[in-house]
Amino acid sequence: MAYLLKYYKELVSHGHRWRLEIHQDTDDAIEAVEIGPVLQGLRLIMQGDQADIDTPIVKTSLEMVFVDAPDLEDERKCGYWEEFYTSSATEYRVRLMKDGAVEWTGYVTPDSFSESLQYRGSVTIIARDNLGALQDFEYDATSTTSGMISLASIMSKALAAVSFPMSYKSIAIGARKFPFTPESNTPSIDNVLFNNKSFQDKTWLEAVEAALTATGLVLRYVGKNTFRLCALRDIPLYDKELWWDVPVLDTIFCAYGQRELSPAVKT
Repeated sequence: MAYLLKYYKELVSHGHRWRLEIHQDTDDAIEAVEIGPVLQGLRLIMQGDQADIDTPIVKTSLEMVFVDAPDLEDERKCGYWEEFYTSSATEYRVRLMKDGAVEWTGYVTPDSFSESLQYRGSVTIIARDNLGALQDFEYDATSTTSGMISLASIMSKALAAVSFPMSYKSIAIGARKFPFTPESNTPSIDNVLFNNKSFQDKTWLEAVEAALTATGLVLRYVGKNTFRLCALRDIPLYDKELWWDVPVLDTIFCAYGQRELSPAVKT
């Protein structure tokens, strides 16, 4: 089977042209249909707002809100949104494009259909990046070198297990090495080895989080359909490669606040 475009919607917001595409994994021929004037909102959510800064993985999701109005038009998709409530976690792939470039990709999950039972009420459909599905798969990687497995192998096998739909950018790209020294022969952190037995009887999510925590790395969405693996100290870089590329803005207080200085530890 292959993913074919089934529904699409284009709009202009905040000076950018956005395009929402919904693809279906099917063998049947499909003619793409435009979504009518029923789109109420699109919201790309970073799900780690309540988590600690050093949380290994921060997942993302796209919340789509539509008006359920099947009687509004016949030529465009305006209703019958319950078709997205399926038993497959990867049947419908959602792609959000910004100015012609892919910004985010995810899947409509089976438990994501929510509807307000009223005339032309709102229907909420959520697509997720599928990283959360790592907890549904048992760790089954096999070691290749004396019972050891590299961080790169763990990441690649984990993302393949859940059909991760976005790009994954390793910390090794951009000449970032570990330890952070200028020597050209410093090995990449991707080649750090773990005892494969230490991950037995774990889920893939537990294994990946354990590996990232042990190496001081985190996995973060940085836009442009890309997740980046970076060190804790590099989280503020976002999608930049160098610190002087990060914009510095002056702080403006919109309301009063309070600060407190604690004295140094006394001898």
